[in-house]
Amino acid sequence: MDLLTHAWVTRKLVSKRFHVLLAGIGPDVPWYFTYPVWVVAQGKARRALTTSEWPGPPPWMETLHHACHSLPIALVAAALTRMLSGQWPREALLAWVLHIAVDVPTHSRRFWGPRFLWPLSNVAIDGVPWAEVTSRALAAVLRALWARCRSPRTLRHWPRQQEHEEVGIEVA
Repeated sequence: MDLLTHAWVTRKLVSKRFHVLLAGIGPDVPWYFTYPVWVVAQGKARRALTTSEWPGPPPWMETLHHACHSLPIALVAAALTRMLSGQWPREALLAWVLHIAVDVPTHSRRFWGPRFLWPLSNVAIDGVPWAEVTSRALAAVLRALWARCRSPRTLRHWPRQQEHEEVGIEVA
């Protein structure tokens, strides 16, 4: 999922507090801050943007992604917070775990499926990629709008006849 959706889900299900919202988007923050910079630094941004063929990230970035989407790592971070502050970060931990729980069924193994037991296991669930579903739905809506806008019935309702004549559209 994207950062805004994770923030919205965290806000609705856990808390509106800022540090909790940060924990809700936290697992994705390293990716969103490192990958675009890396693509630009490698000189691969123009090709990626024009062809939609994005380069695979370096191994360290992949490891960072797995660590941030790991339940054992989240629990260790919560335990360290408890040791340092004397309090369990209940809401922040819940937000982090919720992020992982939302990502597991919405990512396929092919596209960054969370290794939620990493480093204990490399298991990943083959979910349905949210980007694929979203882009297909958006494409269907845009096709429907395009068809609607191009229909002769819609063209009759355009305000000025002159505009139609300028672009060569015949209005009955």
